Amino acid sequence: MRTHLALWQLPLRADHLEKSLEAAINAGCEVTVPIRPLDLLNDVTRKLCVLQKQKAATLVARDGCC
Repeated sequence: MRTHLALWQLPLRADHLEKSLEAAINAGCEVTVPIRPLDLLNDVTRKLCVLQKQKAATLVARDGCC
């Protein structure tokens, strides 16, 4: 039986995420949340670009378009 879940394996909508997390915790699963390495330079332009790419990839995955 699987007892370990990564956060990215759960639904991303807030209402579904809360229910999924609660169910996983109640079932005794260990839930991990990946974090990025500490950015000591505070390079916000790079982060903005990454977030825009992630949003675009999420929309493509959700809508099934290119």
